[in-house]
Amino acid sequence: MKDLIFDKSIYFNKCTCFQGHHTDSMSGAVYNYLALMHKGFGRFIGEGYDVEFGPGDMYFVPIGYRYHSYWRGEGEIVWDSFAFRWFPTEQRYPVQRLEPDAEQLAVYKKLAELHRVDCSTIGMFYSLLGSLLSKMKPCKETEHSIIADRAKEIMRSSPSLPISEVARRLGVSESGLYAEFRRLGTTPVSERLKQMCDHAVELLVTTDFTVEEISEHCGFGSSTYFYRVLKRLTGKTTRDIRRTHSQVL
Repeated sequence: MKDLIFDKSIYFNKCTCFQGHHTDSMSGAVYNYLALMHKGFGRFIGEGYDVEFGPGDMYFVPIGYRYHSYWRGEGEIVWDSFAFRWFPTEQRYPVQRLEPDAEQLAVYKKLAELHRVDCSTIGMFYSLLGSLLSKMKPCKETEHSIIADRAKEIMRSSPSLPISEVARRLGVSESGLYAEFRRLGTTPVSERLKQMCDHAVELLVTTDFTVEEISEHCGFGSSTYFYRVLKRLTGKTTRDIRRTHSQVL
């Protein structure tokens, strides 16, 4: 796998696997992905969705999406993808197959051919993504899930922020924020730990920082606590994550 990273917020990957491959991503996608299937078939199962992609299909996977992916085909199974953190709208979109027109597909292939990340290609990529949004089906959100999603965004950018301050920024009471998360079967504290783990996984995948450095950077306080939380939330150790994330998706 080759990858190019621009400020660790966007990169391009070309991936190959073989018949019977399975990826456990129940800890949640670390990036958003815009991908194109070249050979074989991929199937994504999780969070109410069961979607399959075949040769020539372009698809989208949202950041935070928890899923299992299964890959099948004769011989090599090949796809490539753009992984990116920043999304140009607050609207949420689920995992889905896209239907690009010939021009959009040509732009994607041109970006893949260039295989570089700089100001020019980033502009091309977000122009392509913007043109695809009008064809994408958004999530059906209730009012309380919108509040929770906005809280998650704040926690993602500032994981050490007190819950009371998160609530204040949203214009709701702290008890009201807890009530919104209870409707989703979780709590703000649990979500903050998940965001800290997501950030830690990102650093494990994209840097050679030591576990101690990552633990401190993500606000865990100690590497022992970091190990315990990571294992509980992802079912994996730091070594597992660095080994199994040698390919995207």
